[in-house]
Amino acid sequence: MPKKLLISIVLAFICSCSSGGSNKDDNNETPSSSSLAQNSSSSGGFVGDTFTDPRDGQTYRIVTIGEQSWFAENLNYDGGNGSKGKCYENKAANCNTYGRLYDWNEAKTICPSGWRLPSKKDWEDLIQFAGGNLESAKHLRAKEGWLNCGSCEDTYGFSALPGGYGGSIETGVFKVIGESGLWWTSTETGSNHAYQVFMLNFNDRTYYEMSDGKWFMLSVRCMNGGSEHSSSSATSSSSSENVEYFTIKFNTDGGVPAIIPEISIAGGIGLKGAPANPRKEGYTFGGWFEGDIQYNSTTLIYKDVTLKAKWNKLEEGGKGEDYTDTRNSQSLIYPTVILNGKRWFAKNLNYDANGSKCYGNTQANCDTYGRLYTWDIISGACPQGWHVPTDEEWEDLIIFAGGKSAGIVLKAKDWGGNDDYDFSALPGGAYNGAAFVGIGSSGSWWTSTNKEGYKAYYYMSTSSESVTTAMDGGVGVPTEFALSIRCVEGE
Repeated sequence: MPKKLLISIVLAFICSCSSGGSNKDDNNETPSSSSLAQNSSSSGGFVGDTFTDPRDGQTYRIVTIGEQSWFAENLNYDGGNGSKGKCYENKAANCNTYGRLYDWNEAKTICPSGWRLPSKKDWEDLIQFAGGNLESAKHLRAKEGWLNCGSCEDTYGFSALPGGYGGSIETGVFKVIGESGLWWTSTETGSNHAYQVFMLNFNDRTYYEMSDGKWFMLSVRCMNGGSEHSSSSATSSSSSENVEYFTIKFNTDGGVPAIIPEISIAGGIGLKGAPANPRKEGYTFGGWFEGDIQYNSTTLIYKDVTLKAKWNKLEEGGKGEDYTDTRNSQSLIYPTVILNGKRWFAKNLNYDANGSKCYGNTQANCDTYGRLYTWDIISGACPQGWHVPTDEEWEDLIIFAGGKSAGIVLKAKDWGGNDDYDFSALPGGAYNGAAFVGIGSSGSWWTSTNKEGYKAYYYMSTSSESVTTAMDGGVGVPTEFALSIRCVEGE
């Protein structure tokens, strides 16, 4: 049956967060919008004021971002007698860290006098100020508490935390704490639905075009000002009442993740908001299908449908599907190759991690050979779903590629190799802590293995047909060295 709701997402990936809770303060005055704005800097993100809620004495940090003043913590008001909202899993410790979760009817009036539930437009203004929806989450998420978050910078002191959500007060179902933060807006999309804002741990986007049932329990961020920004309008509500929505379910057919939440899409438009492509070892993803019909952004939706993932089997040593890394607002495309049952990047990593280097500090070398990384930054260098290979994975690759002659098999043809499996190893050189050395004649790649204080790596050179491990004879490499990275699929 069709349902009247905008895209709703229930998330279950990886992330966990913690932040300081509330404290007591003697200042019970409500700051005005003008007084808070006087403290804002030209770049936004002034944190210094606090507000003490006179209803229960809890004190909240205040942050001014652009022309807006917000609580820098999730609201934790229980109505004075526990009648408002819920703690995640009914545990007080979660309220102390993440604030309470409220249904929409509670949320719309729960903020203290002088403060209000922000509208969708208020959130949009914040998101645009913080870099737009593609990268604002990295600037708004708290630095600590998110699991596996590679870019939680909290640039403005907003300190967004992943408080998860509750299914409803009646069901007592709670999900994705530490993985996702979800906040109500005051903007309705009909009698049963309202817009929500959410952030995930595994990308830098902030989503605000989605809506969910008003009975769900989400976090609340209060915004300074007694009157609402004009966006929770009856126009929005009435216009969406006549739109028919359809439920799209996904069957990954043995892929990862095993379960993808269903979404709802307005009739007459294409498959918007489709989930990230699933993965399946030894296969490439071929799209979402109903029978022989593929659904994409141009396939108009007029019914409820369950879409099944199509998988194309990879032959050993064959090329895999290209991977696009969108971190840092870039779109770096990496060809991949399947070797010994593993999917590898077929070029060196070029992610601009803090502290990484271009050989000779020349961008053209990064473009050709990828970046060089010191040991202390390699753990978060590969994108979500990929990792720096272990010593064992490199050894297995060498055996697969011919053992002693693996170097000639894995080197790119431009480097004098045969490149039999399209691995395309290139001589990107290294940084030895004092100087750049070896570009054009040698390549060195990190493993994630730490042996007796030294770090293992693998080395190829123009003068040898083999691949050498730098743990031969117990000799490794100091941590200040900067080497290349090849990523392998899997956590």
